[in-house]
Amino acid sequence: MTNLQIQLSEEDSPTRERREPKLNVPIAFGREFAKLPAEIRGQRVFRMLLNSSEVSRYHILIHWEQDWEQNHFLVIDQNSVNGVLVNGQYQTRCQLANGDTLQIRPYMITLQFGINTVIRIPNNPSTIKLNPNTNLPDPSLSPVRPVTPLGSNFPPPTFQDAKLIYRLFILQVYLLMNVII
Repeated sequence: MTNLQIQLSEEDSPTRERREPKLNVPIAFGREFAKLPAEIRGQRVFRMLLNSSEVSRYHILIHWEQDWEQNHFLVIDQNSVNGVLVNGQYQTRCQLANGDTLQIRPYMITLQFGINTVIRIPNNPSTIKLNPNTNLPDPSLSPVRPVTPLGSNFPPPTFQDAKLIYRLFILQVYLLMNVII
């Protein structure tokens, strides 16, 4: 049995919190956990809940099929009311490519898979500051720059470049992943 993974990248609309889980395929999306399949052909299904009335109870399935030499990721609409858009086009069954974007009504989800994946880094990455008294997001708080002792060169300037750190992290993750495509 092949163990294929996809990294999802999704930003929660109200909180603007970015989530990037890595999940094994198959993956079922919907709004009711009980309606999502637990297994398909003896394979455990990862179930992702999307909390919106615009999402069907069992909306889509991301699965894979194998032809002569390659595995292909597919998105399969499960007769949902509002459908699924792949890169802006309504689809009922569609082969997926690295970097494709799925829209399941209010949710925009970007797919990443493969060893040589390039993840787009947002120009304006958001920062959520929590109020220390309420532990809730507080937009009135400005981001605080980390303080280092005067004359200190720690961390080195190379490590202060957020884009470089992010790329190194992603490279390390993909080197550690055991993905077969």
